[in-house]
This record gives sequence, structure tokens and C-alpha cells, in this order.
Amino acid sequence: MFVASAESSWVPGDSNGVADIFRRTACFEHYLDGDLDGYGSPTGAQLQCLPPPAGWLLRAGDCDDTRASVNPAGIESCNGLDDDCDGTVDEGFAGTAYCAATPTAIGCVPVLLVSGCLSATQPAGCSLSLSGAPSSVPGLILYGFAPASQPWVPGNPSVLCVAAPRQRTTLQTTSTVNACGGEFSLDFPAWAALHPGALGLPLSAGQVVHFQGWLREPGYPGGTMLTRAWKVTVSP
Repeated sequence: MFVASAESSWVPGDSNGVADIFRRTACFEHYLDGDLDGYGSPTGAQLQCLPPPAGWLLRAGDCDDTRASVNPAGIESCNGLDDDCDGTVDEGFAGTAYCAATPTAIGCVPVLLVSGCLSATQPAGCSLSLSGAPSSVPGLILYGFAPASQPWVPGNPSVLCVAAPRQRTTLQTTSTVNACGGEFSLDFPAWAALHPGALGLPLSAGQVVHFQGWLREPGYPGGTMLTRAWKVTVSP
């Protein structure tokens, strides 16, 4: 609040000779909270004076104002959505690597990586990629449901890290970028949909799936090699 003197002319026609008290109104940009989750949409901000109309907030940050569970305080889940509005979808569900990686005879170190999340109900969202391999060599990704640690073949430095029974996925050929730039990928849910009779399918929430890459490697005994392994817990 502030006081204007009796002589001020802030109000037209005010000639009563009495000082006037004015209340300063606070107005700020407000954001519409369409889903009432406590966070407004960053688009469509409007200048509103306090107190704002119902449904308008000073706080923005909601990346999907149609879903109350999606906001910066949301808990990420395996559903194809950015639940916590951090710009990344389904993070934290890709699992972890285990078992030592084996370099090829020419020094390449093929790396198996899982991204996204593996779900018992979502039809997509889990990608397996193998990179850093020699170019133009056959390879595939195998999986099972328990870990292992046993020699691959006598004299071969690779370690088999997935216990039997195991399932091989589709045979592929690495790309031809450069000597150690070969790669390929596998959309596992799409592959599983095409092979419903494969080992352990359909998957169930809570299962732990173990993956490992296999490649042709003429420089090693047996003519093959294995990558590191990766384990993922199946989400609902």
C-alpha cells in the first residue's frame, strides 16, 4: 500500500482534500494447470493479478497438462511417457551390464547396450544394440533367464555369461562404417511379437532377462566371440 497526499490528483474529480490510500495490486505471469497436478503448462502464460483465477498457478514445468501423473515431481515408470518431465522417456529401466567385455583379435571392443525399458505389457520401448564390432561380420543377440560365468571354447578369451536354456535371436550382419564401427540393433518387443513361441515368452513382470552378443571372429579359437552381458528386470 502507499499513501497519496491530500493535494494529489491521482483520482479524477477527487477534491475532498483528504489523503488517499492506494493498494498496490500484484500481477504476474500465471500458467494454466489443466490437470490440477500443481504444475502449470509452460505454454499460454497469461498475466493474472493475485489472487489468480482457479486453475492458474505461478509454477510452470508440466510437460503434459492432460495427465495428472506427469509433472516434474512425477515418478518415472515403464510406459512410453516422460513421467517426470526431464526430457527423457522411461529412464532407469534399462538394467545394468555385467561380465567382462572381450576385444576382438584386431582390438575392437564390441559393446552390448540396452535402452528403454522391457515391459510385460508395452508393445515397444526396448532396443538392444551392439556396436564397436568389426565391420561386415555375422552376429546375433542371445538371451536367457539366469547368469553364468564359464569359458566359451578352449583357448578363446570370451566368457559365456548367460546360463542355459538360451534363445538366439535373428542373425544379422554388422554395418560397414570402419574397422571397429560395425553395429546392429534389435527391437526386442517387435522380435518377440514375431516369435511368440520363443524361450520364456510372453514375459512376466519381475522376470530378469539376461542378454549377450555373439559375433563371428576368425582370429579366435572356434571362430566366434562374445560381448559383455546385460540384465534387465521386466516391468509391468
